[in-house]
Amino acid sequence: MGELQCLDASINNLKCLPANFESLESLRVLHLADNFLVYLPEKMGNLKALETLSIRNNDVKKLPVSLGDCDQLKELMIQNNQLEILPSSLGKRSFHFKDMTLKMADNPYIPELDEQACKGMQTLMEYLLSPTYKNVLRQHAEQKFADEQATAEAATAAKKAGKKKPAKEKTKAIEETAKEKMERKERKEKLDVRAKKRKEMERQREKYEKDLLKASGGGKKLGAVSSAGSRMKINTTKVAGES
Repeated sequence: MGELQCLDASINNLKCLPANFESLESLRVLHLADNFLVYLPEKMGNLKALETLSIRNNDVKKLPVSLGDCDQLKELMIQNNQLEILPSSLGKRSFHFKDMTLKMADNPYIPELDEQACKGMQTLMEYLLSPTYKNVLRQHAEQKFADEQATAEAATAAKKAGKKKPAKEKTKAIEETAKEKMERKERKEKLDVRAKKRKEMERQREKYEKDLLKASGGGKKLGAVSSAGSRMKINTTKVAGES
């Protein structure tokens, strides 16, 4: 296993990587896309030969700080995860930004990081090493801790009150499912209303044509009867000529 250079474990329902994963020191290409990963091993930096890493379409919330020690890293694909921040150690790549490809879209980044990312690779990498970003990371960690404390206290209070508080993720999923059902129902109702209107208009048009034929005595020749929506135009020139 130590000599393995390319590993594609995409679409394998992986939730975590084995504990000795960082021992693959010869690994150059690693694809872990489309799994259920929430985190990466803290010792990812041991993969000194790693050139390509793809973890797109997972649930990773945080990248290991040691990832910045992967000196050969040239392609990093982290799209569509749950990343709010990037480790400042990635800023080491600022010296090689021209040789590096970073795909990082579709993550819930904090506004400060998102703003810098829009300015280009070099600006982003330099920002990751700046004192400003260090301060942002500190404030973000403090806010996260406060939020977790508040959530824990609320859960404890609810438990004492004899109420079982559903998990935040489960509640969100239930709300989204209910919303989707409501939207589908509304779309179906709109389509049904349109279909009924079209059917009623067709019925009225047919009745109108029958009434015209009956009024002409049945044997008289009518001109063309055309409809456009609810408007009808009648050409009765021939009827007048025969009377």
